[in-house]
Amino acid sequence: MRSRSRDPGVLGWRVFFTRRELGLPQSSARVRRENSDLRKLVRIYAEAIRRLTIDKAALEDELQALNGVTVLTARRRHET
Repeated sequence: MRSRSRDPGVLGWRVFFTRRELGLPQSSARVRRENSDLRKLVRIYAEAIRRLTIDKAALEDELQALNGVTVLTARRRHET
């Protein structure tokens, strides 16, 4: 549906097209929904990275303990 407004600068009439006629989203609801979905994905991936980091540190500690490696910083913390 076209709406017209009086605009003396354009031969007296100016034609405006609706967002639907131009193929644009009807509202910003779709963009908000996509943004919300992306934020959820970022939180999920951040949690997965955090867990993998903790798992990696635990596996490194276990590997060092099996190989008889003593980490000096850990030993210093217990002595003081």
